[in-house]
This record gives sequence, structure tokens and C-alpha cells, in this order.
Amino acid sequence: MCDACKYINFPLPVTAITAQALIDTLVDKVPDATKELHLLINSPGGSVPVAMGIAKILEGLSCKLITYNTARCDSAALVIYAAGIERICIPEGEFLAHTVNIELSGNYSLDALGLEYRKLRQEYKNVISYLARKTGISKHSWQNYMTEKGHVFSSKEALRRGLSTKVSELSLPRHSELLTVEVRTENRPSIKSLPK
Repeated sequence: MCDACKYINFPLPVTAITAQALIDTLVDKVPDATKELHLLINSPGGSVPVAMGIAKILEGLSCKLITYNTARCDSAALVIYAAGIERICIPEGEFLAHTVNIELSGNYSLDALGLEYRKLRQEYKNVISYLARKTGISKHSWQNYMTEKGHVFSSKEALRRGLSTKVSELSLPRHSELLTVEVRTENRPSIKSLPK
């Protein structure tokens, strides 16, 4: 097994709890000497601010980040995927881009609702700017993709447009260790290490 390369599987929605589990995995299992971090993603998405925070942390790592779409990389998970210097998608993989949403409950005054709208609008702009910067796809194109209807990218379209840098079957090196980020039922992160 090569300590210079680490493989982490993130098969979870993007939430504060799963983000903490991923960060704990990085801190506990990825030594400073790591040259390459391979992050395998299969996620329905989730919180945009959390995804932006994860992307910022990943970009701050001293190693080369290679992200993979291992099946679905939807919504906020696109932001995490885009953090990779190399972005690889399996041939059957798909991506879903759609507008940024917020779930509200309770009573809101007009001012409070306006504040929530402004925050949501800023998140939308931040995501579009980030994805445009990381992928080379224009802001205008991302605005067209990120609508209520949304846009599904096949692996071929993702490659053609620049969302992915490569389409390839997933093949981990022999004797590599795959760390799967998990969240236990009592909401405490856990790390499951699986030998290949």
C-alpha cells in the first residue's frame, strides 16, 4: 500500500454532520506526506454552504486532489467534485445541476423573508462563480443549467463541456485502502476502512 496516495469514499448527502465526518477522516487518516488524495463521490447533494466549505478545505490541502463521480454527483455535490484538479467520471455516471433551494418552516415577516431570499440569491451566485472558475464552463451556461427544471449531464457531456477531465472505469491500485466516510445512527462520524 502506498502512503503517498489515499482513497476516500464519500457516499453521503452533503450535511454538516457528513462534512464533519469527512473532515475527521482527512485529519485522522491522511498524513501530511500524502501526495495524492482520491475522493470518490456518490451523493444526492445537500447543503450549498456546507459544500462550499468542504471545497475550500479540500483546495487548501497540500496534496493533489483527484475527484471521482462513482455514480451520481448531484446538486451541492457538484461543488465538491469541482474542487478536484482532476475530475474523473465513470462512463455511467451522471450529474444534476439545478437551482439553489431553501426549506422554510414557520412564520416569516416580509423583512425576514427578504433576508432569506438575499442569502439564497448570494448562495446561487457563489455556486455559479465557483463552478465557472473550476470547470471553465461560463457563468451564463451555469445559469441556464441551474434552473427549477435543472440539467442532467451524462459523463460524455460532462467531459465535452469541461465539468470532468476524464471518463474512465474506476480502478483502484492493488493493495490500496479505501476509507469510507460513514455517519453512525447516533450522529457520530465513523471511518470504515476496507482493504481493496
